[in-house]
Amino acid sequence: MKQFHGFSLKIRLYLVVLVAFIPVSFLIFYFSEEQKVIETKAILQKATLLARAVANEENQQMESTRNVLLALAEAFLMVDGQAERLSDLLLHLVEQS
Repeated sequence: MKQFHGFSLKIRLYLVVLVAFIPVSFLIFYFSEEQKVIETKAILQKATLLARAVANEENQQMESTRNVLLALAEAFLMVDGQAERLSDLLLHLVEQS
């Protein structure tokens, strides 16, 4: 019987198994990178929506503050600069806030 002088059967089987796992490992790596990109975009979108919501809330608070200050200025003008006459209104505003 002739002896084979190349690679042993065990080494050839290991190489076949290795060759079978290489495409699978590339697919796993590719899909994990794509999933990372998708998750990054989702996080960015959620952060953008949160920032917009906070900005809208701040704009509403600023507008409300502006309206209260305008009302106070008009009330002060209506009492001809006598702040004592506005004390009840100011106390009520302090209680409400």
